[in-house]
Amino acid sequence: MSVQVTPHITLQDLIYHPKAAPLGIVNIPPEECLPDLIRLCQDLAEPIVELLGGRFSIIYCYGSQRLHAALVRHGRESFPHAEGRALDFLTPGMEISQAFDLIAASEIPFDTLTWFWNRAGNNWIEATIPVMGEEPRREARRCVKMAERVYL
Repeated sequence: MSVQVTPHITLQDLIYHPKAAPLGIVNIPPEECLPDLIRLCQDLAEPIVELLGGRFSIIYCYGSQRLHAALVRHGRESFPHAEGRALDFLTPGMEISQAFDLIAASEIPFDTLTWFWNRAGNNWIEATIPVMGEEPRREARRCVKMAERVYL
């Protein structure tokens, strides 16, 4: 049984990554991340689910430093996934470009909204919330190429 964070999102949705267990990584957020994870769900994810009519599937949200290093290796010391302030998602039944445009044009208070792709042909959207107490920048970036070693 997983804890329901919002009507459409569970704690399991936030911490699951298919590569964590095979890599021997227990991907449990520390207590200090919980307020941001809850805020991420309430202020960002749940409104996106509603806006997209439920065509929303989380592929990566919370990621410990160890998990993130194993997946991406782009050298950032701090990243919003480890702080509980970012989520990557797909939009089943809707083109990524259409979902991106709808979210960018909405009033949803994202800090950054980025449409990523990689050499393997994967496309996904990453949305972040600002650090607690800061105003959302609402910065939208289309088609940012990620390193080849991104696992979805």
